[in-house]
Amino acid sequence: MSYYHFKPPGLQAHIFLKYDYQNSTKTILLHELIMFKDKNEIVKISKVKELKPTDTSNMAEQEILEKIERLFVDHFSGKLVDLFAEIQKLNVELDVKSKYKSEFAYNVLEFLIKVKPGETTSYYEIGSQIGSKAYRAIGNACRSNPIPLIVPCHRVLKRNGEIGGFMGKNSDNEWETNLKKEILMLEKAKL
Repeated sequence: MSYYHFKPPGLQAHIFLKYDYQNSTKTILLHELIMFKDKNEIVKISKVKELKPTDTSNMAEQEILEKIERLFVDHFSGKLVDLFAEIQKLNVELDVKSKYKSEFAYNVLEFLIKVKPGETTSYYEIGSQIGSKAYRAIGNACRSNPIPLIVPCHRVLKRNGEIGGFMGKNSDNEWETNLKKEILMLEKAKL
């Protein structure tokens, strides 16, 4: 398993991609996207998870990763790219089935990918659309999202309009929640 990381301009976070490169098909299987505030955290996680850095000698692999990075750079530079739709056009498979094993969780995922940049939704709205009042379970599906930003769980707010948690964190004072606010502001969402 390999990793690639970058920091989009305008975003106070480093983006870390954990993936496998499929040499036979020249595709990337993206397992996880993690955001860090400090680049040193990337070094720690790559050692703990025994990940190898991108093979820079493999031009096909490098080209796909650079295209992914460009999508994020464009998105956070004001072009507001639909990351899910655009990544589907690259040679990238998203490993969401390993995390979203139930039909319920997959329905939450399907709803989330329809929420476009600049829009927000709520756990209540998601529940109404998928026919469920299990709002905590909806929150858990968002919390276990392996590829935030691509599957835009950051666009889910509490029913009363409060920001709520992000990446499994619930406190308004947490770095993750502040990052969620920052991302929503960059996407020009109404808060």
